[in-house]
Amino acid sequence: MKKILFFFGALLIISGAINAQSITISEINYKSAASLNSDDWFELHNFGSSTVDISGWVMRDSLATSPYIFPSGTLMTAGSYLVVYRNQLNFFTQFPTITNAIGPFAFKISSFDSLILKDASNNVVVKAVVNSNKYWPDGADGEGRTMQLINENTNVGLIDSITWRDGCMRGSPGSAPAACNDPIIFSEINYNNDSTRKIGEFVELYNTTNANFDLSGWMIKDDTDFHIFTFPVGTIIPAGGYIMVNNDTAAFKKYNTWMPNFYGPFNFSLKNSGEQIRLFDPNGILKFSMHYRDTIPWTDSAAGKGYTLEILNKAGRTNDPKNWFAGCPGGSPGVAYTPLCKPFYPLGVTNNLKNKISVYPTNVSDVMNIHGLTDDCKYIQILDAMGKQLQQKKVQSANESMAVDNLAKGIYFVQIVDNFGIGYTYTIVKQ
Repeated sequence: MKKILFFFGALLIISGAINAQSITISEINYKSAASLNSDDWFELHNFGSSTVDISGWVMRDSLATSPYIFPSGTLMTAGSYLVVYRNQLNFFTQFPTITNAIGPFAFKISSFDSLILKDASNNVVVKAVVNSNKYWPDGADGEGRTMQLINENTNVGLIDSITWRDGCMRGSPGSAPAACNDPIIFSEINYNNDSTRKIGEFVELYNTTNANFDLSGWMIKDDTDFHIFTFPVGTIIPAGGYIMVNNDTAAFKKYNTWMPNFYGPFNFSLKNSGEQIRLFDPNGILKFSMHYRDTIPWTDSAAGKGYTLEILNKAGRTNDPKNWFAGCPGGSPGVAYTPLCKPFYPLGVTNNLKNKISVYPTNVSDVMNIHGLTDDCKYIQILDAMGKQLQQKKVQSANESMAVDNLAKGIYFVQIVDNFGIGYTYTIVKQ
């Protein structure tokens, strides 16, 4: 009889250990933005199919100071989330409707820290690293966002930066991550001018909603609170529309005389090495932030090479470098991006180079030919339907050819780029 009881007891212990493996740390808020101060909090998620009793479990930081002990009766059902806050008043001021939150814990989560969750038998269940350096989520370091686990069905690898991403503004405590629904986002940025064609720096805003949006009194700031541009009274961004703010109106108008929906100038410069850009409402509440960089995996074509940062998916993660690409030469400020980039010559300068060049056959299966190239032509590039560069070739003679047999069937754009950096665009169909 004792052997039987011991056997079933062992089964219960093994079962509890297996279930414990389905608990992960899914989101961390370690440094709130000043106007969105919910104080520190972390979120647990049970990605398993069984309820896990975490009574008596312990969460501690890297210093093991004042660990938090989960109270008796703390059960996490399959698929559930549980938030643990440091400051009850601050947390519920920001999230008054959340019911699956407990606390407070006493330790402070620093910008270089670890969260270590142990079960009631002192076994480590999961360990997560918090870090504010450039390889970790930028937006979590006081820019209004959180550290969010990319794959919520794992508790392995949470010590690595590639496991985490920026969450939405304020995060999503107590629930599964969802698409961010910010009404106004940054959609294009020119932060580092081509030295031969200075058009000034600019930031483009996009209205994601289906209604006009009043930006009167809203503010754009960089990473300091001293650099501010305030939208004048009556500033309306139309539904699904764009507006643009620049820091050198004269330089911008030299290349964009047609542009109706731009504002400025803002009286500061965006850092060439990268920084955060923020949008505040008239009450000084942070509504949106993003952080760009000029290093891989961000495209380097926007780092002084004449291109802009252009967002790929407006509903995607704004701080994800994979969601930004090199737009048109000189950008496409105030309008939607299209690979058919407009000519980008200074006022009074014209060129009819496109009329002299022929690209054939337009329905091609193996080799594409380009004839009529001149000394003004610098290189040839092939772009996909989203404007991503697939091939590039330096122009060395009046007649060039490029193999396209490696391309999938579909529509592509061929650009002949001249010494001004302008791409003359032709369309081909790969058979």
